Amino acid sequence: MGGGVNLFNEEPHISNWLNNINGRLLKSKTVFTWCIVYKNEKRVIGRIDLGGFIKQTMAETAYYFSPEYWGLGLATEAVQEITRFGFEELKLHRIQATVMPDNTSSLKVLKKVGFVEEGVLKKYPFGKEFRDTVMLAAVREENLDKETKK
Repeated sequence: MGGGVNLFNEEPHISNWLNNINGRLLKSKTVFTWCIVYKNEKRVIGRIDLGGFIKQTMAETAYYFSPEYWGLGLATEAVQEITRFGFEELKLHRIQATVMPDNTSSLKVLKKVGFVEEGVLKKYPFGKEFRDTVMLAAVREENLDKETKK
């Protein structure tokens, strides 16, 4: 993003990106994707996903924020809302996230929202690479209890 241009805030980029996501993933109902808008500036500063659903009881979250908005509590707010949505609206019993071990900021965000570190996955697929990755999860057991009683 050279020259101080924030590609997230350019309308053609946002539309193309969402159309691509919609075309590939939403049609198969495997992910929800939201753009994050910074209210004070009315601009898109990142995105958050909830996808990788397994048996409609668990999913994974992933997010990205433009670096100039790091440290403002926005990721915490977004992950908190996605977690609420997953547990209350979708009735998931588990939401997980994978994080690079050196991404201490993201580890703090997830732990602040109630995710618990479960361990390190050795040579786990992370993007196009295989890397050691920290697995964290938030669990709402009462949602699982309701699912098994159906």
